[in-house]
Amino acid sequence: MSGRRVLRLLARLSLTAGLLAAALPALAAKGAKPVLGPPEFGPNVLIFDPSMPSQLIQKQIDAVYAIQQYNEFGPQRNALLFLPGSYAVDVPVGFYTEVIGLGESPDATRIEGSVHADASREHNNATTTFWRAAEGLSIKPTGGTMQWAVSQAVSLRRMHVRGDLVLHQNHGWASGGWMSDSLVDGMSAPAASSNGSHATAIGKAGPARTGTWCLWV
Repeated sequence: MSGRRVLRLLARLSLTAGLLAAALPALAAKGAKPVLGPPEFGPNVLIFDPSMPSQLIQKQIDAVYAIQQYNEFGPQRNALLFLPGSYAVDVPVGFYTEVIGLGESPDATRIEGSVHADASREHNNATTTFWRAAEGLSIKPTGGTMQWAVSQAVSLRRMHVRGDLVLHQNHGWASGGWMSDSLVDGMSAPAASSNGSHATAIGKAGPARTGTWCLWV
């Protein structure tokens, strides 16, 4: 950062601090009380923690998927956030849904069940399975295989799949998508697009040689 940019940033911070200093006495005089407690993210952001019953978490996940499974051009948007810990749930990821583990590394948030994206058209066709994402999770998939059958505008990043990963549904069409900074313990089966080419982009994957996770992007 240049010296001029630093000076401009300091000037803005000084102005902000001055405004706060001027406003706080007035607020105190009016008896204003600070707002305590967790922030309110709104009804479309669900935050789970390991102390919650699995049945309750699953019920909320299923309610979101019931809306988003075929909601290709709908207005709804959802985020499912998992605090660090272990969970026994099944997480289908529909349209306009992002699933995020909030730990420092993927292994801090462990799901025994699955996180999966399924083809949204008949004949296992996932070429319109768009607009969804998952990141920051360690998955031990049911049956040993995680399915992520998707196409464009989809990301799978900072994931640890403790099993196999297939990027299609029963060898149906899928294309596009992005996977990076992820570790798959087993086999990874690529997708085939409608013209027969492998079209799923693969970014950096695997742990560093030191045995720690690689630098996340």
